[in-house]
Amino acid sequence: MMKKAHLKKARKPPAFRLSPDVRPIAYEVRLHVDPTKDGYTGTVTTSLEFRAPPHAIELHAHDIHIESAELTAGGIRQTPVTKAHPDRETVEFRLSRPVRSSTAKLEIGFRAKFRSDLRGLYASRSGERRYA
Repeated sequence: MMKKAHLKKARKPPAFRLSPDVRPIAYEVRLHVDPTKDGYTGTVTTSLEFRAPPHAIELHAHDIHIESAELTAGGIRQTPVTKAHPDRETVEFRLSRPVRSSTAKLEIGFRAKFRSDLRGLYASRSGERRYA
């Protein structure tokens, strides 16, 4: 008698597409990593181009907590309200007023846990030494 193998079901990627009206064109990423801790922090500054004035900006993000966000466009700064969409693996940045410029910079501060499944930034151990 043959036993059924218990295979882990592959995670289906979200069927969500980002808006074609908001296009990231450059990223600057700074990470603060200490392998002796459970997680890490960082900032991402994303240069954006707009086809139409956005009221919100949605970007891919999975298993991170947004701690701060600031959008600068046409010399005007605003602090968007953030809303995570875990089902789509995105974060939405809702703007208090529409952007009147065709370009902007979005600076995001975040924190996240190290993963253990070799996806993203993960932690590893060799004896007493910890690595990330």
